[in-house]
Amino acid sequence: MTEDAYSAAQQLLYRYGAIADAKDIPAALELFRRATVTFPQRTVAGDDQLTELYSELWGKPNNHRHIITNVRLVESELGYSAVALYTRWEFTPAPLLTTMGEYEMSFSRDGHTWGIDSLIVTRTWPVS
Repeated sequence: MTEDAYSAAQQLLYRYGAIADAKDIPAALELFRRATVTFPQRTVAGDDQLTELYSELWGKPNNHRHIITNVRLVESELGYSAVALYTRWEFTPAPLLTTMGEYEMSFSRDGHTWGIDSLIVTRTWPVS
């Protein structure tokens, strides 16, 4: 079970990175359909709040790429959580490192499907 959970954690985090890089709000709504999402400035849940948050975050015309590494799994009585490091590069058009931080994700299985229950995004180093 732990190997399945570790693989699920990686896939959920990497999927989030791909959705963010594509700036795909409908896919983000589906990924977070049962989750709360916390950024340094606020915590949101539900389609309206998630749409508002990601419209602001992904509103710039520049493309960006997330690199997600060091995924670690934590098992608890309530399920699983995972912690990972990330960097976000923006193309301006040259690559520019804009943020470094951590993701802390709680997730669980509903039947045969893994889903995110909460995501906390920490920005250890944001560009001002």
